Amino acid sequence: EGVDGTEGVDGTEGDDANLPAEIYTVEAPQNQLKYTPDSLTIAVGDTVQFVLANNHNALEIDEANFNSNGVTPVDNPTIDVGFGETKEIVFNEAGTFYYICTIPSHANAGMKGKIVVE
Repeated sequence: EGVDGTEGVDGTEGDDANLPAEIYTVEAPQNQLKYTPDSLTIAVGDTVQFVLANNHNALEIDEANFNSNGVTPVDNPTIDVGFGETKEIVFNEAGTFYYICTIPSHANAGMKGKIVVE
């Protein structure tokens, strides 16, 4: 057993701690006012690669701003991706991370996303 990947490295089956980190991609094409996907659930240690067109960014906000379409960033944001930037972010702690495009009309149009790290 173990050759087919069904058994964990330490001999226990289904032990997620032994799985390699995953890389997910969030895209924001120039002609769309949304992130694709706009919601992700990932594991601690996983990476999200943001691929943003030059008219979009991604900046972390708190849940209250997310719910009210506010644009006030959190202090020391984990998610801080500039306009037109491609950036990989490793999520090393559990929690829910909310983000938006800071152009007010884009945020108001629903250009926001959420990453749940478990």
